[in-house]
Amino acid sequence: MSDIEARFWDLCDQALWHDDAYCRKLGDDSVSPDDAHLEAQASEQAMVDIIKLVESHPEHRETFVRCFSDVAMWRRPAPYMLVAFCMRRLRFPEIPELLGRDAEAHKGTAYYANHMNYWSAISHAYHDKVWESAICFDFYRDEANEDESQRRTSPCT
Repeated sequence: MSDIEARFWDLCDQALWHDDAYCRKLGDDSVSPDDAHLEAQASEQAMVDIIKLVESHPEHRETFVRCFSDVAMWRRPAPYMLVAFCMRRLRFPEIPELLGRDAEAHKGTAYYANHMNYWSAISHAYHDKVWESAICFDFYRDEANEDESQRRTSPCT
């Protein structure tokens, strides 16, 4: 495994660790919502660092496609929104193609039903003018805020 790939997986592990900690803290009444939110922010920062890693090493694109494919196919643990979050910016066409083939191969099965929401979340990251999940992440907050300000100033609303 190359150093770049090892760094990718290290960042995925960091994102997952903080995402899991966020979920645990969110369900713990003794933990303040602010403390839980800090974990969500740390998870997001690891995902932002993945984007930066990919963008700063275009010569390793094939490796990154393989890594994201492993995450998208649930072969490696990662936060549920990691692929959607990263693909909102990176837009690797191989990912929706892979998921489309997976969906087609499992049409009408429990596997298909179990994965529909996940595939949909990733699809929205690619196709939404304003990503429906943008409001959940500081990194994409400007996108959501821009949409909100346009709706307030639109003569049609």
